[in-house]
Amino acid sequence: MHACWLNRIRKKKSAFKNAFLYSWAALSLAALVVCWIVFLPLAGKRGFEKRAKEERTQKQQEQDRVALEQLGGKNSPSKTSTPLREKFPAAANPSSCATA
Repeated sequence: MHACWLNRIRKKKSAFKNAFLYSWAALSLAALVVCWIVFLPLAGKRGFEKRAKEERTQKQQEQDRVALEQLGGKNSPSKTSTPLREKFPAAANPSSCATA
């Protein structure tokens, strides 16, 4: 009788009967869920900020292009064959302007 009792004690439990296995698995799963919840919005935010920056840059370039066209296109006054003084004689001689 004594030997039978010792044999039962010495028998190892199945891994699936071990509470440590289940608690470790549950904590690991909870840690993964927390990481997913925390880091997923951060990754999406970075992508959103990048797209917004690209859109702002594109919009600014379009505004710059429109402004450049309104001011004379690619041939700005400094690059034209006609000097600015010839186009605007009053600006070339400030003393000829009427003063109030």
